[in-house]
Amino acid sequence: MNIISAPEFIEQIQNANEKFYILDVRSEAEYKKARLAGIASDNVPLHEVPDVVDTIVNHCRNMPTYVLCKAGKRAQFAAMDIEAAGAEKVIVVDGGTLALDALGIPFTSGVISIERQYLVIIGGLATLGLVFDLDILILLAAAALLARGITGKCGLIKIIAKMPWNAYLQQDIQEEISKSVQAYQDKKAGT
Repeated sequence: MNIISAPEFIEQIQNANEKFYILDVRSEAEYKKARLAGIASDNVPLHEVPDVVDTIVNHCRNMPTYVLCKAGKRAQFAAMDIEAAGAEKVIVVDGGTLALDALGIPFTSGVISIERQYLVIIGGLATLGLVFDLDILILLAAAALLARGITGKCGLIKIIAKMPWNAYLQQDIQEEISKSVQAYQDKKAGT
């Protein structure tokens, strides 16, 4: 396993003359919250790597395989498994997504922010009110905006935050990381 810095990673993928593979071993919640923009990557959380390591190796056996996580430790665990299963060019990105973010590398999210979802709903209510001449919808939208502006709070935002597609935003990422590492270690120990 080779360990490279975030700047080296960016330089290598920008100047790549051959096909490469990027495996992100962060939790699903971390990956949905922020993944590399414009660069294809697969997400296999660390604790799932032992279950699918053969599939990963069959996919990337002869190509450079960059493994990353939030800071680099989980990527090293995964890289050891991938190498042990037969992959030849396994490279860990030291510092992971934290180091890439510090370099200003763009990330994208799987779901728009709760604040933007709120604005879309309010705008939708106002538009429907105008189109269908329903003053009550316009008043609801205006009241929600006023309440949010004056108090900084809004019940609608609390409802939006509890929607299933926003569940990952509410997760404690440190807890998710700990669970993933523990599940990985349990699998490796055979428990």
